[in-house]
Amino acid sequence: MARKFNKEMVKKETDRFNREVSLNLKQLREERNFTQEYMAECIGKDYSSGYATLEQGKKKLSFEDAVKISECLNVPLMRILNPSFDPSKENVSEEERPLYGKPKKSSMQISVTLTGDFGDLQKQIRLLEKVNDILANDSV
Repeated sequence: MARKFNKEMVKKETDRFNREVSLNLKQLREERNFTQEYMAECIGKDYSSGYATLEQGKKKLSFEDAVKISECLNVPLMRILNPSFDPSKENVSEEERPLYGKPKKSSMQISVTLTGDFGDLQKQIRLLEKVNDILANDSV
């Protein structure tokens, strides 16, 4: 039997997540004294507004942009998506432990649809390989 989701609750949580990510992007950028113009250029946007709309929550962060931003800011990808992510955290709370006492590993599920001509597919595959390398090195 398929599970039914409360659409209003899902939208509320999605909006909350998007707000947190937007605020996080601004905080990380400001901590490094980077301008929105610099970030836009770094992730390949033609105009600074291309990045500013991400910080303002007017545009949803794509996975591709998240990867680029993590490289520009030199932070783990999980730090972009989860403001409270701390790779140096050694102590795991009781809520984060499974029943048998070993710390739970963070996980991420990604759904990918490859589309386009051969050149587009090659670019998408290279991006996925890069994401794989980032995730492997960030101990997600």
